[in-house]
Amino acid sequence: SYLFAHSFFFFGVIVNVITIELGNFVSYVNLGDMGMVIQQIFFAVGLAEKMNLLHEEREAVQAELIKQLEQNDHLNRDLNHKLEIKVREKTLELEEALQDIQQMNDELHITLDIVREQKHRIEQQSRDIKDSIRYASRIQRSILPSLDLLNSFLPQNFVLFKPKDIVSGDFYWFAQKGNKIIIAAADCTGHGVPGAFMSTIGNDSLNKNIEFLGIISPELILNELHKDIRNTLKQGSEMEAKDGMDIAICVIDTEQHFLEYSGAMNPLYYIQNNELNIIRGTRLPIGGAQKEGKRVFEKHTIDLNLPTTFYIFSDGYQDQFGGIEGRKLMSKKFREVLISIQDLKMTQQKEFLEDYFAKWKGNHEQIDDILVIGIRLD
Repeated sequence: SYLFAHSFFFFGVIVNVITIELGNFVSYVNLGDMGMVIQQIFFAVGLAEKMNLLHEEREAVQAELIKQLEQNDHLNRDLNHKLEIKVREKTLELEEALQDIQQMNDELHITLDIVREQKHRIEQQSRDIKDSIRYASRIQRSILPSLDLLNSFLPQNFVLFKPKDIVSGDFYWFAQKGNKIIIAAADCTGHGVPGAFMSTIGNDSLNKNIEFLGIISPELILNELHKDIRNTLKQGSEMEAKDGMDIAICVIDTEQHFLEYSGAMNPLYYIQNNELNIIRGTRLPIGGAQKEGKRVFEKHTIDLNLPTTFYIFSDGYQDQFGGIEGRKLMSKKFREVLISIQDLKMTQQKEFLEDYFAKWKGNHEQIDDILVIGIRLD
């Protein structure tokens, strides 16, 4: 349109120029005006077309935007619907989970009530058992010989007796028969209640064989003790029990001034002239399995014309873990301790051994019953 408008305008101008040259001025004026009018008409038509095109483009853009908005709205509704479904699903899952948690919580409360009740019963049973064991300890101690009696026979003595538990598998025994004083230190299989039962059997056997049957030779006492243990526990039968004990027995002849010793596993330490001597026991226990036809225990005799201090004991003291490296004390160290305290009175030796043991043990648990008997004969 703009091109046609300018064409008519320039055509009118050219014609006017030609007519001026020819001398027709009127024609020049009329054609120039007509060209301008036609130019304006075409300008108007072109502007109208341009406006129509812009209007159509705007409507197309608006239509596209409306379409896009509708699509977005549809997508939003679809997403919201899906989101609502997911929310409902998750809500149901959470509700189910909360119900499960509530059920578990209820069950846990029930379980806790049961546990509390069982804990109360166990604590009550534990108290009852401990009370029974404490009562058994009083019975066991009442069975053991009176230390006052030992002091009346042998004033220079000590008995270090320290059970691991309330009752002990270690026990001591002594008696007087005429001019003989019999002393025993025994270490039964196990400790606690099982060991205490064994100690009762051993105590009864010693009472029977020495007090009633009058057997006073240490090796014969061990022979009879071995028979009694095997008979009582039915060892050698189908119901054979392997339990037994290690024991050291000393018989002091106060007139002839000698000491007879026999041991089943457990040794005798004695000190004369500041020299420690060891007599080892027969390497056979009391009770348990017996492969040999007859069990024989050796007897050893020591002259007491020299001042003598002797010790019989269980293995609890020397087997205790402790020290800087947490190792066992061992028999060598135990002997060194005994030699180092020979200048002390027997009561002081006991105190020293107790203190030394406590320091050695430290924070370690006591692993076994402890029994050490020391006697000085001047």
